[in-house]
Amino acid sequence: MQQQETNFDENLYSRQVAVLGAETQSKLIQMKCFIHGLRGLGLEIAKNLILAGPKSVTVYDPTVLSIADLGSNFYATLEQVGKVTRQDAAIKQLKELNPYVSVEIYNGQLNGASLSEYSVVVLTDVWDQKFITEVNEAVRQKGHGFILAHSSGLFGSTFIDFSDKFQIFDPNGEEPKQAIVAGITNEVEGIVSTIEEKRHGFQDGDSITFREVVGMAEVNDKIFKIKVKSPFMFSIGDTTGFSQYLREGIALQVKVPEDIAFKSFNASLSHPFAPGKNELDLMDWEKIGRPEQLHISYNALLQFTQQNGRWPGLLNQEDAQKVWELAQQINNSDRGEGALKAELDEQLVKNTALYFSTQITPLTSFWGGIVAQEIVKYTGKFTPIRQWLHSEFFEALPETEVNRTLLNNQYDDYVAIFGREALHQLQNSNLFMVGAGALGCEYIKMFALMGCGSGASGQSDCY
Repeated sequence: MQQQETNFDENLYSRQVAVLGAETQSKLIQMKCFIHGLRGLGLEIAKNLILAGPKSVTVYDPTVLSIADLGSNFYATLEQVGKVTRQDAAIKQLKELNPYVSVEIYNGQLNGASLSEYSVVVLTDVWDQKFITEVNEAVRQKGHGFILAHSSGLFGSTFIDFSDKFQIFDPNGEEPKQAIVAGITNEVEGIVSTIEEKRHGFQDGDSITFREVVGMAEVNDKIFKIKVKSPFMFSIGDTTGFSQYLREGIALQVKVPEDIAFKSFNASLSHPFAPGKNELDLMDWEKIGRPEQLHISYNALLQFTQQNGRWPGLLNQEDAQKVWELAQQINNSDRGEGALKAELDEQLVKNTALYFSTQITPLTSFWGGIVAQEIVKYTGKFTPIRQWLHSEFFEALPETEVNRTLLNNQYDDYVAIFGREALHQLQNSNLFMVGAGALGCEYIKMFALMGCGSGASGQSDCY
C-alpha cells in the first residue's frame, strides 16, 4: 500500500491504535473496501470493518429480505420482510456506526474490472465459480486484496489472496524481543549464548542485531538471520573473521519487512497449500486432517452449485448424497501432481450439504470477526491467513433424533440444525448479563437473534 500523511481521530481510535500503531491506522483509513452479500456473515464483516475505520465501505446485496434473514441479520425487521432489500435494510444503521467512514450501496457494474479498483474486495456466500474467478483475477492484477468467505450451517471457510507479492512489515504485533549476551564463538557457525536465567525467546528465521558487544565489535549494528539451537543459544553464521568476544552485549530482534506470495482462487482449489507451505491451517488439534476433508467438500459444493444452479436443499438427503458422490469423484480424480487428497468421512461431507443454506449468529459472528481482521492485515500489520481456513462444529449437532419441522419464522435455521426442543429451551431460558461493553453487546445481540428468553417462561436481563 502507498503510504500518505493521514490524520485520524486519536480519541475515537485510541484503543485500536494501542494495538495496531499509528502507522497502521494511517494506512487503514486510506483503504476503500467492497463487501458483496449482506446475510448475517456479510453484515458482521461490514459492522466490524466500519468500526475499525477504513476510508470507505461499499456494500452490495439487492436480495429481498426473507423471514430466515432475521435469524442472523441484526438490522432487519419483520415489517421489512418481502418488501426491502438486504442492502436497503442495513444501510442507515451501517452509516451511523462511524461518522469518519463513507458507507454506500454499490450501484456500478458487478464485474472484475470495476471491483478491482477497491483496496480489498470481500465476497460472502458467493458460489458462482466463474464470477469468483473473474473478480479474483482482476483484483490480483491490480495487486489488491481479495477475500472469499462463507458461513453455512456449522461449516465455514475463508480464502485470502493478497496477490503474488505482499509485504508484511510486522508479522505478529509484538514488541521486539531482546536478550543479554553471555558469549559468542568464533566458528563457521557462530553460536551466541545468552544468560541462563532467561530464555531468549527468538525463533528460527528471526533477524537479530547486536549492541554494546565488547571485543567482537563487528557484530554491533549488523543484522543476522538466526537459527535457534536451544532456549539459551542461537547461531548467526560464520564469525571466524571477527575479533574474539570479550564481554557484554545485547541481542535485539529486528522486524524486517517480508514478502509473501499467494495463489489465485482457481489454482488453490486443487492445490490449496500457499507457496512455501505443505499443510492447511488447523484450528482444532483434535481434528487433524479435517481441513483437508472440508476443502474437498468445498470443491464438491462448488461443483454441485454449478451443475444445479442452486444450493443443496435444506436437510435434503438426495442433494447430500450427490455432494458426497462429487466429493469422492474430486478426491479420486487426476488433478495434477501434488493435488490435495483426503480420507473422506461420508457423514462429515453430507453434513456440509444438509445444513448448507442456514446461517446462525454464533457462527456468522465468529467468521465475521476473522474476516474483518484479515482485511485489517492488508495494511501489512500481522500475518494473513495463507490461504484457506476451513472449520466446522458438527459436534454441536444433537446426538439423538430431534424434531426439525420448520416453524416458518426467523428461528428456522436454528430448528433445522438443533431441533425444536433446543429452540424451546433457548426461548424459555433465564439469562442475566453483566456488562454491556464491546463483548457484552455482542453477546446480547446474539442472545436476541437466537430468541433467548423470548418465551413465556423466559427472561433476559442486562446489568
